[in-house]
Amino acid sequence: MKSNKGFSLIELLAVIIILGILMIIAVPSVTVYIQNSRKDAYIATVKELINGSKNLVNAGKLGLYNTDTVYYIPTSCIPTENTNESPFGDFTVSNVIVTYNGSGYNYYWAGVDETGTGIPKITSYNELDSDLIQSDVKIPQIPTSDSIEGRNYAATLNETNCKDFEVVASTKYGFTETTSQGTNCAVESSFMCDKGTVGESYITKCDDVYGFETTNSTELNTNFCPASESSFTCDASTLGTSYSLYSKVTFRMWNYETESTNTCTNVGSSFTCNTSNIGREYNVCSIGTSSFSSTTTTANQCIASIRFDCTPETDKKSYTQCTQLSSGKYRKVVFTCHSSYANKKYRCVVNCNITKNECKKTYNVTTKTCVEK
Repeated sequence: MKSNKGFSLIELLAVIIILGILMIIAVPSVTVYIQNSRKDAYIATVKELINGSKNLVNAGKLGLYNTDTVYYIPTSCIPTENTNESPFGDFTVSNVIVTYNGSGYNYYWAGVDETGTGIPKITSYNELDSDLIQSDVKIPQIPTSDSIEGRNYAATLNETNCKDFEVVASTKYGFTETTSQGTNCAVESSFMCDKGTVGESYITKCDDVYGFETTNSTELNTNFCPASESSFTCDASTLGTSYSLYSKVTFRMWNYETESTNTCTNVGSSFTCNTSNIGREYNVCSIGTSSFSSTTTTANQCIASIRFDCTPETDKKSYTQCTQLSSGKYRKVVFTCHSSYANKKYRCVVNCNITKNECKKTYNVTTKTCVEK
């Protein structure tokens, strides 16, 4: 007889689990790869549209010769294979934007498709990159009749006949330049000033500025205040270097050391703390109060000791109290007598005020901000 042997339930479960793990690992990577590929195709599509508009302009069919006008060409008027379709969906707003400078043309693009995928800022042909693509662009973010390069008029090509331009007065945008102090500075990339970049700014220049940062502190000295250090010019060669200016504030008695001793002798006479007594010291003795401290333990055996009064003469002596517990063991409480003697040394010191000047570098930061003119 033949034996028809199949897979056991455990074997099938093992295969299913392994396949599930492989999917968990593979799916995110594949998804990211597909998304990036579609973004690259999006940029390729936009560049194809711009190249199609270049052919129309170079053929002289549109007559874009006003240097004070921004020309908007709807991509539906550009003869390419995919005039109105991105890799994510149909374009909702899609314009090739052209300016004329008297001798040649500059080409830009801004648009969004029905999925909200797009580039909301007017972007030149050479700056188009998949990193600029956003996935949640709203139609009002896309400039359709706003000026770039500070021009006064915008002209939109009629989508019906793809021949006539409708010219309207355009909102004018430009940069305002400001300079401010900063501790850090790095020159940033410029961008086109238009509706999509209003309020944004970038740093164009960082000028080094050297100056002193002043801090004040106080220290105690057992002699006169140290001599002030010489000043210097704050520049690149002295960056990070500092000098100090000292001034006398007050004289005071400072308890700079306290020793625990068994006896207290040699009590010194006090004196007035002033210039003539800086550095002198005298001792003051005081007898501390006596008190008990206790520790509690559990013991198998316990013998109570005789109680006594806690006085300086019985310092560190102790007695024990015992209470028998239900377990047969004892609660053992040890009371220890503590008395303290303090030998305090006071020294006449002078309070010195220190003004520290450190050479630091800051920056005059020049910033350009896009505003509506």
